Amino acid sequence: MIRKILIIVPPNIVSGENLRRIGEPLGALSIATYLNSLNFEAAVYDMTLEGYDNCRPAEGGLIIYGDGPEALKKRIEDFKPDFVGVSCMFTSKQNVAIEVMAMVKEYAPGIPVACGGMPPTISPELYLGKNAADFVIMNDGEVRLEKLINNINKGLKPEENLDGIAYAGPDGSIIKIPSGKLNGYFEVLPYPDRSLIDMERCFKINRPYAPFNNGRRTAHVVVSKGCPFSCIFCAAVNFVGRKVHIRPEESIRAELDELVNRFGVEEIQFMDDNLTINRQFALKLFEILKKYKLKWCTPNGLFFNSLDEEMIEAMAQSGCYQITLAVESASERMLKDVIGKNVKLDRVKDIADKAHSLGLRVHGLFVVGIPGETEEELKATLRFPFENNFDSVSFSMANAFKGSALYDLCAEQGFAVDPIDKVNYKRTNFIIPENHPLFLMEREKLAAITEETSKRFYEWSREKFPEIYGNKYKDFIQNHGEKEEKLKGRI
Repeated sequence: MIRKILIIVPPNIVSGENLRRIGEPLGALSIATYLNSLNFEAAVYDMTLEGYDNCRPAEGGLIIYGDGPEALKKRIEDFKPDFVGVSCMFTSKQNVAIEVMAMVKEYAPGIPVACGGMPPTISPELYLGKNAADFVIMNDGEVRLEKLINNINKGLKPEENLDGIAYAGPDGSIIKIPSGKLNGYFEVLPYPDRSLIDMERCFKINRPYAPFNNGRRTAHVVVSKGCPFSCIFCAAVNFVGRKVHIRPEESIRAELDELVNRFGVEEIQFMDDNLTINRQFALKLFEILKKYKLKWCTPNGLFFNSLDEEMIEAMAQSGCYQITLAVESASERMLKDVIGKNVKLDRVKDIADKAHSLGLRVHGLFVVGIPGETEEELKATLRFPFENNFDSVSFSMANAFKGSALYDLCAEQGFAVDPIDKVNYKRTNFIIPENHPLFLMEREKLAAITEETSKRFYEWSREKFPEIYGNKYKDFIQNHGEKEEKLKGRI
């Protein structure tokens, strides 16, 4: 009989030049919280958080940070789970997640193991096997995992009255029941129980998703889910869907009350796909936030067509200290015909200037190296944050991961794509032949140009916005002055 469930968040893997971010594993916490509300005994073991200082090198200039095998073995021995779930929310963690599942099988033979997250949803066959998962939960895991466990407890087939599951049959074939719609489930889920992890350790490390934060005690929150767009480089739409779901006001207020009164939180980072896409909801949320006097920002970026003076003023009045604009490209042709965003760029400078007039920082997100980009379009994109008064910027290299339209394009055109353990996030993970019409330049040259521009931008920003620069990076420079060069790179 399954009663005790351990949800494991594997160690993280990043470029060795990156800052090691940490935050609450909201997906794992949501699943464990939901199961506990149904009288299961669910625990969360965040190996990244608990072993944050345990860094080891990986191939391609990457590092892995998080607890190792001995700590995992001890946690399993201490908790004695009847069932283990392993979270894999990013493609980069595929091999690490599979290694963790193999260790679970070794340390707790006979215990069912499930894996969930965006990459397993897209390619469940990669995560199933003798030394990996027995089951893959596809798409949202709370209700589906509950139903799977109940089926096992009742001796039913895994898929009985259940969709969104994959597992290996007796003959080794993959049985896959596609996901249906869980209408209204997100709106009634309990908010994550953060007492399941060591929040004080999160606060002490103080390196959240947007790493140059304003508060010493920062929490990550999701109040809506889904994105109506289908950008070429994004695989998340296959996981979260295109319909935008919104949590009830009472639930949001209760979570904010707990964060402030129980955990002493000073800052919120909203991890929503696009916080302002529903105008009425966003304005109501900002009105609610005024009561709490919290600082907040939006690391994932905003659809800038949803912003105007009223919206930006409401954000500033409710505690926002930085807006992040997901611009992607300075070419409207690229945005409309290639990336999949039909937007006008002439509003961006006005948005940035309005934000600055209200004391807000302005960060920009750009993606370079998407097939079809011309050299002139690349140069325009690299100039864009200088010309539009951004005070910080992230230039990302286009990477083709399974589930994205970019991956499909690479497959159709026969472009070589690096295996996941060879991915270096400082360059594209695909190679376009020089004689191909979509060829721009060698990926190493593209990476070097982008890196040089990023470093030049930060020197420019420090001179143009000295007060913003000093306030934003003050804590980092005081505590890690020897690593200030990292601020100039694509962190």
